[in-house]
Amino acid sequence: SETFIKNVSFARFGNGKAEFLNAVLLDENENEIAVVHFGQKVILRIAMKINTDISELRYGYEIRDRNWAVVVYGGSHIEDKNLADIKTGDQFIIDWKFELKLRNDNYTITCFAAIPGDLEIQDDDYCDHISIGCQFEMAVKYPSPTYGMIYLNNDLEIIKVIDCN
Repeated sequence: SETFIKNVSFARFGNGKAEFLNAVLLDENENEIAVVHFGQKVILRIAMKINTDISELRYGYEIRDRNWAVVVYGGSHIEDKNLADIKTGDQFIIDWKFELKLRNDNYTITCFAAIPGDLEIQDDDYCDHISIGCQFEMAVKYPSPTYGMIYLNNDLEIIKVIDCN
């Protein structure tokens, strides 16, 4: 998309062995969205092309806030879904599906694809890293806003204590 091409012109780097062709945030009906409602299920759809044979590729995304802090991180190595034995010309559509429960703010999604190195010293060989894959606004949660960056689904149990005296 034109928006993607404009976005990736800012702070993109990598060796070019794999490249992102698009990144878009979709609702459950696969419509592109720019505003997400608290608790909404979304799809982060990433299109990627392989430009040379690669034995293993890991990929993922980060959701960053206005201060560029990483609020959410998703990686194929965490999901045990790295791509293996991929060939020149292969293309992939990768759908990350999740429910967003973030504080009302504007967010940027970064995307990365890398040939794995030693994770402890973070020496991956980045094929493509885009600082602005797509952006969205998280709408205010009504009737009660959330005050933390992320809301976790809680199992809340309340036990009334009976005075045994």
